[in-house]
Amino acid sequence: MKTRLSILVLLLLLSPAIACWERTGRVSEQGSQTNANKPTLEQADALSSILASTTISPKQIEEYINGHDEYETEFVDFRPIWRRLQIPKDQDGAFEGFDPSSTRWRAEVIDVGNAQPNLVKAIVKISVYDGADRRYLVFDRVDASSSEEQWRFCGNIDITGNFEASEETEYRRVVSDSKHVWFVLRSQPRIGTGISRRDEMWYMLEGKPPREVLKYPVEGGRVMGNLSDLEYKANTPEPNFAGGRLSQAVRYKVSFGASNRPRFHWLFSKWVRANFLWDDDQNKFVWDRSTSNVSEEELDTTFDSWDEERFVGYNIRWFVRFARTANAEQRSWFESLIDKMPEGTQKAALTQALK
Repeated sequence: MKTRLSILVLLLLLSPAIACWERTGRVSEQGSQTNANKPTLEQADALSSILASTTISPKQIEEYINGHDEYETEFVDFRPIWRRLQIPKDQDGAFEGFDPSSTRWRAEVIDVGNAQPNLVKAIVKISVYDGADRRYLVFDRVDASSSEEQWRFCGNIDITGNFEASEETEYRRVVSDSKHVWFVLRSQPRIGTGISRRDEMWYMLEGKPPREVLKYPVEGGRVMGNLSDLEYKANTPEPNFAGGRLSQAVRYKVSFGASNRPRFHWLFSKWVRANFLWDDDQNKFVWDRSTSNVSEEELDTTFDSWDEERFVGYNIRWFVRFARTANAEQRSWFESLIDKMPEGTQKAALTQALK
């Protein structure tokens, strides 16, 4: 009994020391981990090396961004690099830098290839917040025959405020002819509940800086509980080079007439096309009225389901055509539409078609 009591007293006396040792051990372990998480001298030298370079190369930026891991706790400041490249601060400060422990940047070099004779281009894509914000840095190889790479920074393309990790964040293509190089990207901006839109943008790469020369919607719609609700989706075939001139066709399926019985579906669909031609004199794409069967205004407003009067105006010939063979569900939708239409030739034509 005495032996057990002695052991118990001894343990009680030693427990503060054991607890102190455990706390000290943990603190030391955490301290060691914190020290290990600090940026290494090698990483600090990497930034200095980039800034000291005669010309900053795409590969340097890619390796520097991807060289930081999730265990680092120090903010990675990119403002010195942007100042060196003379890139002004973006409106939201999305590209100023990042804390590797809480958010990650990803970089990749996109090899544009020998898009033009004696010209080599490269683009660095920087993804922030899993692609919600993207920055593309465009470079020209100054002397493709030189053994030492010399790069010239041409400018940047910023796409911000998008949904992260969508197909659009990965989409890209390069289109070129004997004189021009275009870089095609897509965006899916955060708009609001019941509204969606995805766009395709063309940027001309030659010259400084790159600039947007064409933009059109590729998918989207509005479901707000209005008779003018709709959705659209585009098919974009490969560009066509006819007569030495580049053209891009965009073919749309536009669906409207929302019905909820027995489940949500569209009652009608129309197929329209838009065509764009490159104009060397204007140095941009122009609308090709001769091969487009949708108006430029209708496309610019994404088939305008905000304004019901204009929506009817854009689609009256389709309404009349569909009304002639409408089933009971479609007739009911047309009758609701006619009740909201003002008196006039359009209302009379649609009423007659239903008969």
